[in-house]
Amino acid sequence: MSNTYLNTQLLKKVFTNPCSVLGGIFLGIMVGIHEKDLAYLISPLGKIYLSALQMSVVPLIIVMITCSIARFIQSKGLKVSISYILLVFLLGLIISTMIGLLCAAIFEPGHNINEKMLAKIMKDSASSMIREVDLQTSIELDAFQNFNQFISELIPKNFFAALAEGKILQIVIFTIILGTAIGSIESSSQKVLLALFENTQKALQTILSWLTFVLPLGVFSLMADQISKIDLSLLFVMTNFICSLTFAFFILIFLSSIIIWVNFKGKYLESISVMGTTAIVALTTRNSFLAMSEATEAFTAKLKFDPITTNLLLPLGITICRYGNVLYFAFTAVFIAQLYNVPLTFITYNVILFGSIIAGITTSGATGLASIALISIVLEPLGLPLGAVFVLLIAVDVIIEPLRTLAIVYPNCAATSFFAKNKKYAST
Repeated sequence: MSNTYLNTQLLKKVFTNPCSVLGGIFLGIMVGIHEKDLAYLISPLGKIYLSALQMSVVPLIIVMITCSIARFIQSKGLKVSISYILLVFLLGLIISTMIGLLCAAIFEPGHNINEKMLAKIMKDSASSMIREVDLQTSIELDAFQNFNQFISELIPKNFFAALAEGKILQIVIFTIILGTAIGSIESSSQKVLLALFENTQKALQTILSWLTFVLPLGVFSLMADQISKIDLSLLFVMTNFICSLTFAFFILIFLSSIIIWVNFKGKYLESISVMGTTAIVALTTRNSFLAMSEATEAFTAKLKFDPITTNLLLPLGITICRYGNVLYFAFTAVFIAQLYNVPLTFITYNVILFGSIIAGITTSGATGLASIALISIVLEPLGLPLGAVFVLLIAVDVIIEPLRTLAIVYPNCAATSFFAKNKKYAST
């Protein structure tokens, strides 16, 4: 073997080693805390890395779902398992909501906030992120995507416009229709078309594997940028909220890891280790679709789950079943009710439960602050205001969003593992 090949393999082992990635995360945290100017200076590197990842993700989703649905139709597997798939996804949404409700009810994060301290911090804060929204700002539900608009925009009027605007749910729905049509074709051209899609998928996955070489550098710049934006004074006031919500996310992620392990039928630590890169990508990029590509590789290449089932259910689940957001909305709705001393009854909890599921599903078409503001769907029937509290949610979202992203990816991996491993429902 040539020295060039050996050097390349050595570099690959070094840069893809978990210790290198963890080192990048640690250095990013240190720079974000102590060198905010440097964090701002290197932030473009993180943005470039994110853009490089996003470049291949949407095309990968299209070819994965198209091929998987076509194969499912050919094997008749989809007709057998669709009701079970929907049941598992729905149960996952309900369980996620219940975890959020219970943790908020037990830890009562809204009852431990010092109002005088909070008012002073909000008034004196010099953070540009906080100045964007005044305490008296009224957040109108119509300013964001509500449920009626969500339903009316499910079908894309123009597929290429949906691609340009990054409307993932519309892209997925078109892809489902396309995959169904290809699977229904009975001619030799079907095999040629599917072969083209499958080879494209392999090419896109190769591009994503190349990007793992610079993963430590990417997570370093991303972490430094995220940590530098944290307002420590507000975090102090919201400590109970952050810790309680983090615990709720941990419960959901831990339960999901147990399900993956059971269906993997191997060692628990091995299943955790294999999913390590997926967790790191989710936490650092805060993008569930970018983490999906890593999860797909881990599931099919390392954990040996059924590739066709994985390629179909994982993108569909991450697009529609936003488990982390559902838990977040339920927890935060109870937090706001506690903050305003609104009594919570059995009916109130049911409104929060169903409202959180609906709001969570709608976040597949919203990003950033619009995603947070969709909690208005839950609050409006309860008569709870969002205005001043919205500032708090923005302030702590730098910490909460990575965990929320991981809590979207892991439960969807768990749901997928149930069907990908079960031979009765997995395609043949």
